[in-house]
Amino acid sequence: MMIDQAPGMSAVLTLLRIRNLALVEELEWQLEPGFVAITGETGAGKSIIIGALQLLLGERADKSLIRAAASRASAARCNAGNRVTARTHWMVATT
Repeated sequence: MMIDQAPGMSAVLTLLRIRNLALVEELEWQLEPGFVAITGETGAGKSIIIGALQLLLGERADKSLIRAAASRASAARCNAGNRVTARTHWMVATT
């Protein structure tokens, strides 16, 4: 799925920021040109990163994803293509 881009231009993820999502308190990940895969051992957090990307692409959020002891969580991204774009998705716990 291509997002926030002009026709014919590909968007490149350059930054992913996650706060209080699942077990992640805070993560800021700057992706370098040429990055193509996420690998790691079981339990390393790959699924949390993919989940954050899915939220940013419009998947429905569930408040159970908010880290314990936090009242809200966020996922943010920056894309570079023909212009730099940014998007943040917030989840807020309500009682």
